[in-house]
Amino acid sequence: MNEFSAIRRINTEMQQKPMIFMDYIFKTGPDGSIFFDEELDPDLLGIKAGDRFEVVLVPGVGIVFQKMVGQVGLEPTTKGL
Repeated sequence: MNEFSAIRRINTEMQQKPMIFMDYIFKTGPDGSIFFDEELDPDLLGIKAGDRFEVVLVPGVGIVFQKMVGQVGLEPTTKGL
């Protein structure tokens, strides 16, 4: 998949499932981990412990955490957090 088709797919998916969070808070840890607040429902986002994501920077969209489908996830850990 080339970058243009990936951007088009991301834009299409965003239009299908819009979510707006007005007072959303997230933090970063010393190791670069990103902590999202507990108000987010993992089921609503279609995620579970062990899922893996790749960061994609999309012009005109922003930061996208693209789910790595079909790859074996790492064992979730809170070590060092």
